[in-house]
Amino acid sequence: MADLMDAGPICRHAAQYIADHHTHIRFATQSTAARWTRARHVELNPERYSWRVNRGQRDYASMLGLIVHEIKHLEQGRLLALSVKGEWEGWRIECLARIELEQAGLGDRIKNIHRQNIADISPPPTDRDLRYVRSEMLKYAGFRYLVWLLPLRPERYWQAPLASLVFPPLGPLLAYYGIP
Repeated sequence: MADLMDAGPICRHAAQYIADHHTHIRFATQSTAARWTRARHVELNPERYSWRVNRGQRDYASMLGLIVHEIKHLEQGRLLALSVKGEWEGWRIECLARIELEQAGLGDRIKNIHRQNIADISPPPTDRDLRYVRSEMLKYAGFRYLVWLLPLRPERYWQAPLASLVFPPLGPLLAYYGIP
């Protein structure tokens, strides 16, 4: 995590969170590149990442950016992290972290157009922005990323009638998100 401390303030903040909360970064086989767990750890897919990747390589910056992204979710708490708004914040902070990592000579910026489009939305996002974010996420990850099951904003969980939370039109609210 020393490389996160050497980059800009967003990366340093994530590194400090890891140290302060005794968060473990580990490898575990999963369907996603990275995820946060209920035990408040970050897991990376060993099929995509390894600690043997050299500094400055694209995959190295990608791995560090994903760690920052997942740390953001741990900071948010479960409700926000499981919403479109929470995922927008995660992708936005990942893109900003990748810019810092590039400036520190640790890799390249994100070149994926869907992620960049999401990161370019200025806070605070409107509901229209979040609907756009949801559509970009679906284009980017398709059926592996079931974000259409998640509300746009977690504060709306409690405003919706109970039936819409239990039986939403597209399936159970939190049917699957890849969280162990």
